[in-house]
Formats: sequence, structure tokens, C-alpha cells
Amino acid sequence: MTESDLSFYKSISITIKAKRMFEAFEVKTLEGTMKGNVGDWLITGTEGEQYPCKDIVFKKKYKFLRQVKQDDA
Repeated sequence: MTESDLSFYKSISITIKAKRMFEAFEVKTLEGTMKGNVGDWLITGTEGEQYPCKDIVFKKKYKFLRQVKQDDA
């Protein structure tokens, strides 16, 4: 594959729900059980799917919009 065979794409902006985790955790995903570490984020996507995300990746991809109360989630 050469550079001329490649195309560039930008991810579509979506709104997700996320919570920073302060203890290790596991979450069942379509790919199987995934482990998150202290400081990772637990993301809930647009279809209700959940997955862990490293803090450094989260900070590069997402920005804070607003906080919701547990009753509003």
C-alpha cells in the first residue's frame, strides 16, 4: 500500500456519557470482558455499549459538556 492508496477521515462528533473510575473494574463488551485500571474512564456510547478508555486517550478525544445528576442519566 502506498500513500496514494490512502484516504483521510475525521471521526464524527458524538456525545457520550463517561465516568472516571477510581478503582479497577471490568466491563462486558461485544469483544469480551475488558479491564479498566484506576484512573481510566468508563464510557457509555450512543447505543448503550460500555467500554474502558485510558485517561490520556480520553483527554485527547473528549471535552466536558455538562454534568448530570444520577436521576437525569
